[in-house]
Parts: sequence; structure tokens; C-alpha cells
Amino acid sequence: MRNAPRSLQVSCIVVSLAFLMACQKSSAPKEKSTGSAGRKVEPYVATAGAVGFDLLPLASSDGTSRWTATYATANGASTKFRIELGQPTQAEDSAAASGNGKLLREPGSDPLPMLDALRSALHAKSRPSHVEATDELSFDYTIVGETQTRLPDGKFSGNPAGNWMVIKLSLGSRHAAVFLNLDAPDHQGEFSMADPKYGDPVLAEFAKVM
Repeated sequence: MRNAPRSLQVSCIVVSLAFLMACQKSSAPKEKSTGSAGRKVEPYVATAGAVGFDLLPLASSDGTSRWTATYATANGASTKFRIELGQPTQAEDSAAASGNGKLLREPGSDPLPMLDALRSALHAKSRPSHVEATDELSFDYTIVGETQTRLPDGKFSGNPAGNWMVIKLSLGSRHAAVFLNLDAPDHQGEFSMADPKYGDPVLAEFAKVM
């Protein structure tokens, strides 16, 4: 090519560079599905000890986080309720932040689909038969973990970092415990079992508002 016309040399170089870039592009590993700003999307995997649901964020102007939650079954039945989490605070003698929140009744909701699913997941013995309905159910909460990844077995890990927040709720006079785990960026959440002994009291509290 040393004796070839200069225009031909330039053309050959351009073709060679284009070919090299095409090869590099085809051999580069494909990136995993990501959300905004490179965030990795975490598809929800159902597990025996938890009941997952969809989240729809609601507007807030007072620092309270609000969502509408929907649990839908294959036959078209659905349970709807709202979740409110007040701003957490951190005591000087505690490494965990805590706060207060509410579950609120949603008009037109069918409570049976979610209560039946929770009965199995929380190891409750029976569905409550005598329920004093209320429009809202207050609870105390503690943030157990942030930026968690939900593993295929339903457990959580901070390595690698993920989108989930793990929150432990305390319900009613018996302080029945259950986990509320939220992946707000992917619009998904779940209730999961804290201890089998709390299955029946937790279900009784949920039945008041669902």
C-alpha cells in the first residue's frame, strides 16, 4: 500500500477502523436490564413465607411516604389498601431508625384474596371470624435494612446493594411482628413472616383494615 494513491490509503484505514469497532461491539458483554440512572431492576420471585403486591406511589407534602398497594389473583379478584410511613427518627442509643405508620382501608377492596394468602405465608391457623373493621390501622416500625437485594429464597442481603428496604412492623396491643419489605423504585412490596407465633395476631390485625 506504500505506493498506492493517498486517497486509497485513507479509504483502507477507514474501512479497517470500522471493522475493528464492529468486532469490539459484537464481542462486548451485554448489560443486564437496568432502570433509570443505571439502577438494576429486581423482578419479584414468589416465596412460601411472603405475599407480594404492587405499589403505586401517592403524592405527599408532609414528609410521609404513601402508596396504594394491590394484591391481585389470577381469577381477577384483588385486595387493595394504602400504606403510610411517617418520617423515621433515630435515637442516640440505637443504630436503627424507627417511626410510625398506618395501613388504610381502600373502598371497594375484596379482603379475602390477601387474607387467605397471608394465612398460609404467616402460618396462621385460621382466618379471623369476628372482626371489628376500622378505616386505619396504626403501627410502629423499625428499618432493619436499606439498599438490600432480595434473594431467590426470600432472604435479603446488602451485598450486592439493591432496591429493597426491610421494615419490621409492630401491630396491636400484643405487638405482633411482621415484615413490610418495599422496593419502591420497582413498584413492588411484600409482607413476610417474622415469627410463626405471630401468624394469628397479625392476621387478626390485618383483617380489620383490608
